[in-house]
Amino acid sequence: MRRRLSALLCLSLSGLPVPAAAAPGPSSGGAHGGVATSTTTPASASASPAVVDAPQAAPASPTLAAAAQSSPAPATTAPTRFPRVREGRTLVRLEAYVTRDGVPVSGLPSSAFTATEDDADQALEEVLALGARTAAGALPRRFVVWLDRWHLAASTDLTAVAQLIDSVVGAADQVAIVTPDTRPAELVFSARGAGLGQVLTDAMAWAPDERDPAGLDLERRCFADGRGGAAVTEELTARRREQETLRAFNATLTQLEDVREGRTFVLLVSDGWAMFKANDRVEDATLSDECQRERTRLAYIDHEFETRMTTQRANRATVSVYPVRPSALRVTIDAGSPTTSVVERRVESLRTIGQLTDATALVLPADRDAWLQRIRSDAGASYLISYYSSNTTFDGRFRRVTVEVAAEGADVRTRLGYLALTDAEARATGVVTTPVLGPGGRKLPPPAVTRALDRLGPASGRALSPLRVQVVGFTSTLRAVVELEATAARLPEWQAGMTVQVLIESDKGGSPVVLQGEMRPSQRVLTVEGPDADEPLAPGRYIVRVEGRPLRTTAGGGTVRASGDVVLGAAATRFGSGLQLLRRSPSTGLAYVATADSRYRRTDRLRLEVPVLGVGEAAVTARVLTREGEPLPLVVTMSERTDAGTGVRWAVGDVTLAPLAQGEYVVEFKLGSEVTAYGLRIVP
Repeated sequence: MRRRLSALLCLSLSGLPVPAAAAPGPSSGGAHGGVATSTTTPASASASPAVVDAPQAAPASPTLAAAAQSSPAPATTAPTRFPRVREGRTLVRLEAYVTRDGVPVSGLPSSAFTATEDDADQALEEVLALGARTAAGALPRRFVVWLDRWHLAASTDLTAVAQLIDSVVGAADQVAIVTPDTRPAELVFSARGAGLGQVLTDAMAWAPDERDPAGLDLERRCFADGRGGAAVTEELTARRREQETLRAFNATLTQLEDVREGRTFVLLVSDGWAMFKANDRVEDATLSDECQRERTRLAYIDHEFETRMTTQRANRATVSVYPVRPSALRVTIDAGSPTTSVVERRVESLRTIGQLTDATALVLPADRDAWLQRIRSDAGASYLISYYSSNTTFDGRFRRVTVEVAAEGADVRTRLGYLALTDAEARATGVVTTPVLGPGGRKLPPPAVTRALDRLGPASGRALSPLRVQVVGFTSTLRAVVELEATAARLPEWQAGMTVQVLIESDKGGSPVVLQGEMRPSQRVLTVEGPDADEPLAPGRYIVRVEGRPLRTTAGGGTVRASGDVVLGAAATRFGSGLQLLRRSPSTGLAYVATADSRYRRTDRLRLEVPVLGVGEAAVTARVLTREGEPLPLVVTMSERTDAGTGVRWAVGDVTLAPLAQGEYVVEFKLGSEVTAYGLRIVP
């Protein structure tokens, strides 16, 4: 049925469909966030980029669609395919919108632009003109109409939506129509033709059983029965459909990141999302295992967080999302329609998506003119700026970027900046990190040391939660060691034990994987592994959230939480992600006990185990460093072991802590050029 929809869309749009996979792919992308504006005056221009500008488009006119239809076919000019990292420097790409008195400014030379990153001047590689077509040519504009069928009433009249789209999309522009059922590989672009309104109406006309038969069968079997009645059934259904919508939308963004450089305009046609958060009242332990797992998964989703992660992925793909709420296009609004908190959340979700992707939302009739003006301006003249950052530290932190242009009276708008690569992401590209010198030529700690110390948290003050987690990642599974503080374990609510739930969420979105365990009375540490071998995790970064609840309900009982992150199956890496920690102390005798607490006493012995991926690797070495990254004359006794059950090879380092004074230290493991580190704190 999905393929029939794809064929329908292709036949209904005039011109030959252009497969998305045939378009040029990206080579960069830090996640961007926010928008910056500035007004500039003439300034001395820096050295021009080595790459010559593409011909610049003419300013956008109020009748953008008519102008596009009358323009000749362009000679397409694509951005240069730079490597993502070159000589230790990360490629940064962002669009700049230059206007004077609200009118786009075209024809600016490369030398007119300057960029700074955290106040450091950057050498531009390329400044490319994007926007409306001219006889000289420029990059073609691409629009994606994302029809959110799960969050539109079946009776929604899409005629006004089609007319709105016709007013901004020219006949020569490339358009793709996508629904939650569209597979990423089926995303196709075609020249816009007549009959767009009918295509949208046909896409909405399908019966629900044709959209998602397996999902609807699950809803009937698992949501209609159990405690809570109709209200819980309705909430569970809405939670699952919102989760599936987010998954599908993220899949579209991933595909667009793979096929496009320069801005893509996504018109999200939707009534908005409820942005569900955790609600354990929808769980039910009396149902089958399958239904319990599904209800538990949906009970602990956080769609507010997932939506913000979605906007980060959109920014990384240079995608701006312009939400359209069909009811905002009515000539009159029903006076008797009350505004509920759910409606307000849905409206706010659309506004958030637009704002965080450097766009705007049309959710009320009063928004229409501003929405049209914004998208017409953004689809007009703009400039794609590329440079390699002078900051070679791979710390995963936000970098503030400012762009200025030497054009009198001109305003320039860009995104605020981007997230730098992490050390693991840089290693995945084959980069060997190099030391960076600080003020006075002083050597700064390597990024691995800085991140290891950052994970320790503040040295003073009470911890936000008595629960801690240490996560270690393998190729497609992970192990989480969960520990409850000794002082908390003595409280009445925890003496009877604790149920532990581990949610594994991909930073690419989608449904979380749920693992469960139970701490018995007098037990403070629990190890949870998963998922099962027949359900492996895909390579990528995952957020691991742990929640603990008392087994016995008491007056002081509550929920304790902890979180961590892990990277699985990263290419070109030989260490697994994270470490397994064991502690030997006077209270444990000769036994080493798993721990997730980074605080140790001088009477403790510390054992760190690092998973080594691959066979026949060279020996792993280790050393203890100060917080400045300087090595200490303290021996780390190295050995190896292999798990009989899993076959995982571990590099094992034993450290005696008695010689160390109170303070913070780092244990660094090295295999060839690859480094991983763990921070620890010696306490009285």
